[in-house]
Amino acid sequence: MFRRRHEGLSFYQKKETLDAAAVKWVISLVIEALIAAFVAFVLVYALGFKTAVVGVSMEPTLYHSQEVFVDRFSYTLFSPQRGDVIVFWPNGNKNSHLY
Repeated sequence: MFRRRHEGLSFYQKKETLDAAAVKWVISLVIEALIAAFVAFVLVYALGFKTAVVGVSMEPTLYHSQEVFVDRFSYTLFSPQRGDVIVFWPNGNKNSHLY
């Protein structure tokens, strides 16, 4: 017999509320991604470095001014193998560019 007031057409927009669990999940996801990126950055720069190829002597494998990542850690455990690319300072001169 009697209708409720909330039934029928309503021209008022309902405000959407954020679920607290969803907000916590998104925040934890962002924090975990930032931690993972930081750890990856530290590991990459602690175990290696980036350098550019100078000259055309390594073509067609490596081209002039191509940037390569050099692993500092592997050759402390293992000796170089055939086919490995080795980077070194000429005559130990660290003021020069890497060969």
